[in-house]
Amino acid sequence: MQDTDQPLRFIVIAESQQQRMAFSDTILAWGMEVVDCISVNQLSQKHFSTYADVWLVDTERDFEIIQYLEEQIDIDAKIKPKTVLIGFTPSPYINAGQPYEKWQRKLKRKIANSLNRDDL
Repeated sequence: MQDTDQPLRFIVIAESQQQRMAFSDTILAWGMEVVDCISVNQLSQKHFSTYADVWLVDTERDFEIIQYLEEQIDIDAKIKPKTVLIGFTPSPYINAGQPYEKWQRKLKRKIANSLNRDDL
């Protein structure tokens, strides 16, 4: 059973700076924790040995990143995230109003559904 008192911890990997900003802004607005929010070029071994509940991966190298994460989990099961999500629509600009809010709700539903968490 998930301890719902603890905020979820996220690692975000996205190519677009706008996408990284939108993920980070949204996660923090929910009161969750962003462990790191980076581009694929900034990804290092330390990220694969850091625990996060959720990995959001939005790059052209999704499969490669997930495959490497799975290899690291085989070595150290303590780092296994609850979920790894891919396949995101590009975020509207943060100041876009309703389109941005709609994008945030869609992201939240995707995360809640993948974790089976109706409380999110």
